[in-house]
Amino acid sequence: MRQGLPGDSLVRVHQNVLGGNVEHLRPIASRSTLIRARRGRGLLSPLISEKVVRLAQVWIQAQGVYKDDSKARRFLAEPHMMLRGLPPLTVAVTNRAGLEAVEQLIGRLRFGSAP
Repeated sequence: MRQGLPGDSLVRVHQNVLGGNVEHLRPIASRSTLIRARRGRGLLSPLISEKVVRLAQVWIQAQGVYKDDSKARRFLAEPHMMLRGLPPLTVAVTNRAGLEAVEQLIGRLRFGSAP
C-alpha cells in the first residue's frame, strides 16, 4: 500500500462496488484519476489506495448484511442518521475512525439494533 495499488483496483471498485456511478467516486478519487487507471497508467497514490481498501472492506460487510448488491450499494451511498446524515461511503473512506464508525453501524444492522 505504501507504493500504491495498481490502478485496476480503482476501476474494479468503481464498477463492482459503486456500480459505475461517477458521483459516488468523488470521496475516493477524481474522474481524471479513474480515466488514468482505466488506461493502465501507473499506481494509485497511497492515499487513494487506502480509500479503495477501506471501501472494499465495508462493501464486503454490507453485502453480508444485505445479501443483494443493489441494496448494499444503496446503503453505502445514502445519508444515514447514525453517521450525522452522511453516506457510509463518505465516512468510511475519510479516515480510520470513519471506517470503524461504519463497521460498527453495519454490525448493529447485522444484529438488528440500528434503524
